[in-house]
Amino acid sequence: MNLSFNCGCEENCTCNCCAPLRFQARDVCQIPQEKPCISGSPRKDDDCRIATHTIQGDIFRSFIIFSGATNQVVFEDYTNNHNKTLLTLRSLDTTGSAAVPLTVTITTRNPKKTIIETIPGARTRSFQVENLESITVANSAAINGTLGVLMQKTFCISCSGQADQIDTHTIDGSETFLEFPVSTRTTEQVVFQDYTCNHNKTLIQVRSALLAGEANAVPLPIEISTRSGLEINVEIPALGTRAFQVEDFESLKVSNPGGVAFGQLSVLIQKTFCICCDGNTSLDCKNKRC
Repeated sequence: MNLSFNCGCEENCTCNCCAPLRFQARDVCQIPQEKPCISGSPRKDDDCRIATHTIQGDIFRSFIIFSGATNQVVFEDYTNNHNKTLLTLRSLDTTGSAAVPLTVTITTRNPKKTIIETIPGARTRSFQVENLESITVANSAAINGTLGVLMQKTFCISCSGQADQIDTHTIDGSETFLEFPVSTRTTEQVVFQDYTCNHNKTLIQVRSALLAGEANAVPLPIEISTRSGLEINVEIPALGTRAFQVEDFESLKVSNPGGVAFGQLSVLIQKTFCICCDGNTSLDCKNKRC
């Protein structure tokens, strides 16, 4: 299925259903870090694949929503291609108190849309959206709440040619977090580093957890870097959880600048990548042939 997009040039750019969501004016429909679709030269369907990333726990992945939060970010998408996402959200009672009402804001792009719904305590809502961009939550209650999230995000990923295939690696290979202790007064401890060349789309879930033997969890600043130069610097609150999806993931670092207690960063990564099997693989990322 081919679609034509008006890119602001004399001719329309013709791309298939995995075409980009952001366009560069004039004569190119530009997919950042992916093969462009030139005006009058449709992309081959073989260039595009689909894959699915999930957020889930035993059933739901739990996100503590702090009392008084007005715009707490649960998930942010930094990718460019089309996606369809099924969300099931529940206000859980896992904090030792009754579940509280939580107001959820779901934002999509292309078309830009904002969905605002209040989920009553111990109730569940499901949504399916196109081009999910973010999920934020507000909690006006006097106690912390817990948002349970079950997400299936199916997205397009463009590889450079018919010889490319895709696969997915995970840390730690299951639906549970892998734990990384973080010493006091630590700056930019490397949790993950990517040395591969091909395109990837990566779902990253992180949590500042309580390390065994410590009295309290601590806030942990993290840095997510991509090969395009994007740097995401956020602080994960003590016991807080946050999820991101990025393109061409390169590294994850964590700091613990305080001198009070050791921290523990819990990490779950799903990294879907292109791999070239045509015999022309190059180890030079700047001049790779596939």
